[in-house]
Amino acid sequence: MPTKKNPQEKSRTRLKQSEAASPITVKAPVIDRLVFVLPWNVGFGVVQPIPEDVKERIHKAIEKDKCTLWYGNGGRYRSNLRVKMPSGARAQIGLGAKNGTQKGALRIDITPSKMEVGDAEYLHRFLRYLLRADDYDGLLHRAYINRMDMAVDIVNCRLDQLLVHYKGVHELTVFSKRFCKSQAETFNFGSVSSPYREAVYKKDVQLTHEAVEELIKNGAADPLRENLIRQLNAAKKGPPIVRIEIRGMKMGGVNVHALKGGSKKRFERFLLADLSSLSEVSDFTKANFMALSREIGLKPAVEAYKACPDRDERKVIKGLLESPPAWWAPEGLWVKGIKALKQSGIFPKSAFKEKHGH
Repeated sequence: MPTKKNPQEKSRTRLKQSEAASPITVKAPVIDRLVFVLPWNVGFGVVQPIPEDVKERIHKAIEKDKCTLWYGNGGRYRSNLRVKMPSGARAQIGLGAKNGTQKGALRIDITPSKMEVGDAEYLHRFLRYLLRADDYDGLLHRAYINRMDMAVDIVNCRLDQLLVHYKGVHELTVFSKRFCKSQAETFNFGSVSSPYREAVYKKDVQLTHEAVEELIKNGAADPLRENLIRQLNAAKKGPPIVRIEIRGMKMGGVNVHALKGGSKKRFERFLLADLSSLSEVSDFTKANFMALSREIGLKPAVEAYKACPDRDERKVIKGLLESPPAWWAPEGLWVKGIKALKQSGIFPKSAFKEKHGH
């Protein structure tokens, strides 16, 4: 006669069945943010005013609700606009350089991962209307990239069961990144002075926050805001998502064709350890190992566990570095992300070639 399972065993069985039904998958890389400058209305180190005809077209575009004034870019540009594309994605545009040393007088800040088919062409039509530049495509060829963030999402992966090591970086910062009343724990790798920064965080928490912001963007009291977040979190049925992001914070105005080069190995430098697969070790050992890894880093924690008295558990912990999860195959992710950018229509495809016409 079969024995009855206690409630805890039933819960563990349901969890294992759920995990088996929802395998961890890595989605295709996306460009999460892109900031670039076009070499329009600059030259000879002299500050150029915005042409009067461009000012008139800006005024008409605002009157026709094609764009709105935007005040979030500081003082480097004379006029700042926000353009809403057909999908609802937004572009922040700065026109008119205030400094003669700036590489361009047209700055564009977009989130390609939120853009849909037709958005890029809509943005280009708007800019062609404003500038009336005969060489607009040539300007895109000569674009200078100041920032680019590339990200991959790991679906059905829990951050509290994932340990992350980034090879070749000595500084690790762990902090809580706030999204209003909700929080997303974020691991940042590298120093604040580095041109690149790497981050790992809970993407599903950010998505929840953004959904709430859309619901109450016209204004709501804090109690209502908190209540909506609680309701949305309770109703949310989406899977847990961990995002790994390479943030090119200070790219220094590289050309488009250079994007496929120097940073393509950055995803390969991530070493992941999935603790949910450690069925051979006790919960106590797993919790202690996780705490130690969060405190001193994954590789030092594995080294420290060489002193673990349990030979079998010591062997399992050591294997975390020797056998990464089968679902994590970072080779080529950067190149795939650049290919996605190439297909987006933001830049002419010929701009991705090192030798091109102007």
